[in-house]
Amino acid sequence: MKKTIFVMLALVIVAACGVGIAANWVHGFGDDVTIKETVLFGDKSAAEGITIITRTKYRDDLSLRNELYWETQNTIGAAGTENTVKTQSSFKEKEPIHNNENYVYFHMENPNDGGGAWQRDGYQSVFDYYGSQFPKQMIQDIIDSTPTDGIYEGSIKLNDYVDVFPMTIYGSYMDGDYLVEIESVDDIAYFQIPIPDEAVYEVYGEKDDTGTLTTMKIQSTMHFQVRGAATAFDGNVYAALTDFYCYDENADVVVEESIPLPEGYCGLHRIPLKVTEQGNMKVYHDLNTDKSYQAKAWFRDAERIRAMEQESGVFRLMNSPDGEDLLMFSEESGRIYLTVMDPKTERIKQKLFLIEHELTEDDADYVRKYLTDDRHIILTLGNDKLCVIEKTKKEYRLIIADTLKLQDFPVELLDEYVDFAVTGENFYLTAYRQDAEKADYDRGASYYLLTYKDGALLYAGLYESSLDSVTEYEEWGGVVAVDSDAISLALPSEPSAVQR
Repeated sequence: MKKTIFVMLALVIVAACGVGIAANWVHGFGDDVTIKETVLFGDKSAAEGITIITRTKYRDDLSLRNELYWETQNTIGAAGTENTVKTQSSFKEKEPIHNNENYVYFHMENPNDGGGAWQRDGYQSVFDYYGSQFPKQMIQDIIDSTPTDGIYEGSIKLNDYVDVFPMTIYGSYMDGDYLVEIESVDDIAYFQIPIPDEAVYEVYGEKDDTGTLTTMKIQSTMHFQVRGAATAFDGNVYAALTDFYCYDENADVVVEESIPLPEGYCGLHRIPLKVTEQGNMKVYHDLNTDKSYQAKAWFRDAERIRAMEQESGVFRLMNSPDGEDLLMFSEESGRIYLTVMDPKTERIKQKLFLIEHELTEDDADYVRKYLTDDRHIILTLGNDKLCVIEKTKKEYRLIIADTLKLQDFPVELLDEYVDFAVTGENFYLTAYRQDAEKADYDRGASYYLLTYKDGALLYAGLYESSLDSVTEYEEWGGVVAVDSDAISLALPSEPSAVQR
């Protein structure tokens, strides 16, 4: 026992020393950060005087308290001249991660074991292993069908045991300064998706010579999903349910097959939220008051407020930047539209064509809004479509609809990794490059800068930071953008972040 403790302490000391060496090595970069500029399109003079400020850190997965941070300021010079780069580094306590995202998701219980097997030595009971996914009677029937000292193999239709896929909604949204977490729903299942005949499971059972079950498998390659979108604001969840489909993941060509939904399901639904204060929570909380709230989706009072055709193409809902409108993004025959609805009167106020684009399964999550002056929305689709929408006093108008051809341009524009500015007909956007060498949720220290005038791209530049070359000691971390307010853009007439 003493030897084991000694070995463990030795490993901890070695790891701590290693982290210290890594921190000192990275800190050796100090403020000596360089940025390589590559002009991808247009004339650099269109960006002259713009200052980009990035905040990055050496993510140290072993350190519990401190990390190394850099704040780098890059002011774009005139064409043919060098840019002005200034960097400050500091070793300080880790910054907390705050969740303030507005997201609401459908969750449909879709039992699929993925090919795993229960075995006698692994779990006390087969019901412990499979009971949360499949009906107990279905499990019992497999047990009863398996002979002593023998094997049972067969197929089972799920709808012989249960009629519907239960579906719930979960997520969170900001209400003023507070994050409201939609954590649970009441006991009335508002959405009940009938289980189709295609939900067939291959089953396997095996017993020893005493009649004791030793192995069971329940598996299927069929997947069933709902397609739609949801958002929450003003005390309600708004959910557009538009399609129900299945596919065989093992097919040579994966084909989605639409399955008819019950009458009254397709459309826009409003589900009231009942909000209760939960006190001090460490993860979900207001940055100023340390308070958070949880909300229960009150399905007893839910209603469909607008009918839609199945496969109507709505892939994203959000509230407008000023909180007055419900915005619905949809695809109709390869054309992307924005539909604006007044949630109080349920009146459609406007339908605006945005850009031609064939929607893919991944596009639904790539609609993000950014609030600078409560008027603008940025929409990205695929890895090459960019739309900028502005709300005027009377309606929404499309400022930019562009097809970008930039390698590694971020497919998903997350507001903590993006900043933009609008002056008259000029639009400026900076966004961290999505680094293929890092995890999906991480950005490195390099970024893009785009400038537009009257909807046309004037300049696109890539700015590669020397911090991205920090590869030593990668097993303990790496240089990534910080988790919030990671990048900012200042126009020539504005003070930079360092000066503010």
